[in-house]
Amino acid sequence: MVSSSTPMRLHGLILARSAPNSAPAPVVARAMMGAMELFDTVTSTFTVTGADTARTLGSGDLDVLGTPRLLAWCEAVTCAVVGRTAGPGTTSVGTRVQLEHVGASPVGAVLEVRATVVHLDGRLVRFEVVAEHTTPAGTQQVVGHGEVTRVVVDRDRFLARVPR
Repeated sequence: MVSSSTPMRLHGLILARSAPNSAPAPVVARAMMGAMELFDTVTSTFTVTGADTARTLGSGDLDVLGTPRLLAWCEAVTCAVVGRTAGPGTTSVGTRVQLEHVGASPVGAVLEVRATVVHLDGRLVRFEVVAEHTTPAGTQQVVGHGEVTRVVVDRDRFLARVPR
């Protein structure tokens, strides 16, 4: 179990529980999911490169972080949360995304992307995602926020249903 006062590192990711002044989170124990709790959080750091720009990704003509890359980073962090508790032979698939890209990040900007479990219902997991970078003035600026929903699935059963 991860405590709110002691973040833990896992493969370069920071794991923490961030539910100040709240009751203990209920544990969901499933054969496929292991133990995942409300407010489980993973934060990861990404640096914007030329390959991440709207111009390169075809989502605009500016050399700033493109929305498709921001979305991919948000999903990667949610996968890290699920991946640490999912049982053997399981994975998760994205089923819904709502993302607002509210600020521009130049090439070289370092973003912290945080995913927090805000809803558990069987195999369904909903995350709040927030992406921030540090401005030249030294303040944190939110550049994106939203929700990502994933469903934990049996890897082999899921792939068996994919049309070939």
